[in-house]
Amino acid sequence: MTAPPATWPAPKTASAAPHAPPFREATWHEGQPSDDNHLPFFACTAVGDVVLKAAQAHPDRQIVVLCGHTHGDDKGQVLKNLRVLTGPSEYGKPGGDRGLAVE
Repeated sequence: MTAPPATWPAPKTASAAPHAPPFREATWHEGQPSDDNHLPFFACTAVGDVVLKAAQAHPDRQIVVLCGHTHGDDKGQVLKNLRVLTGPSEYGKPGGDRGLAVE
């Protein structure tokens, strides 16, 4: 068995999978993002702040956020290198009918 290299190459893509969406734009309900009254119940913007800083600090890397906790689905491009995929859910049918393709 050979030893691993002294330094590992940085990955080109990083993924995060928080339960709740990290950005208002990803908190879908009845076709609209959550308003100010409902946002605290459907998002965790503290996670969004951390992910956003990471994306800004590493513009040469891609970050993909996979989240749920909403009743609608959407794909959003927050920054050139930061993408958010929100999965749909229905009561008794989490995740809807859509699968996840990994390239």
